[in-house]
Amino acid sequence: MASSMDGQIIAQPPLSEMKVNVNAVPKHQMDALCRVVIHCATEAFKDPKFAAEYEAWRRERYAKLPQNKKGDRVCQKKQTQSARHC
Repeated sequence: MASSMDGQIIAQPPLSEMKVNVNAVPKHQMDALCRVVIHCATEAFKDPKFAAEYEAWRRERYAKLPQNKKGDRVCQKKQTQSARHC
């Protein structure tokens, strides 16, 4: 829920139901957002505990994925004609 300037409660859909058309975001705003996200990720991975937790999660997640003929791990979206790398 959000409140308006006069203090009234305004109903808002849950974040899981909100849709964002990323193609409509101006390039300069997308660039600014990406700079913030990259900076935050860089700072997070400086923490050895965070990096170790991520690496454990990554190994567990990708161990479950099927391999293609080259031995690369791949994931598939619903009924796609070819597998794509995650």
